[in-house]
Amino acid sequence: MFMKITKLSLILMGVSLLLVSQQILAQSSQDKAAVTSAVNGITTHFFNKDMKKFTQLWSEDAVFITVGGMKADGRNAIVDMHSMAEFIVDESTQTILEQPVITFPDRDLSIAYSVWGGLVFKMGGRKLPVQSGYLTAVLRKKSGAWKIVSATNALNFDNRQPYKLETYTPELWKRWGFTRPPGLPLGK
Repeated sequence: MFMKITKLSLILMGVSLLLVSQQILAQSSQDKAAVTSAVNGITTHFFNKDMKKFTQLWSEDAVFITVGGMKADGRNAIVDMHSMAEFIVDESTQTILEQPVITFPDRDLSIAYSVWGGLVFKMGGRKLPVQSGYLTAVLRKKSGAWKIVSATNALNFDNRQPYKLETYTPELWKRWGFTRPPGLPLGK
């Protein structure tokens, strides 16, 4: 009798674990879609000058750092800074996005890396060269919705194409034309 109860208990625990894991996986796919939408929204809503949708992406206390190093504290400052899109984003801008790389270090925390391109600024009546870059965003799930709490843009300073993230290796560093100082050990 004891063996039968133990086997039945193990079967019930296994079924319970299977149901819970399926629920977690389903939630993760929904969360991944929501995070992807928010991260891509930073670029698409800015390029398309849609400040209403852009505003909805950010938590009230969010921080944003531009490619030039300008920091905006809070949703209102971030939206105010980006509302200049109406005057500085040229109509020839074409949105180029790669699928973001998304991690979930915690159930309510996500870190996303995204590649963007096709941005053309206009200044003083002339178009500037097409720009591309890399966005890192930290999102937190608040009241069931994913909101950006921090984002930093980095410019693809030499406009390398294709627009992609490349993982550091000493060989990549050399290929980019950099050399290590003599005697500097790896990891220092």
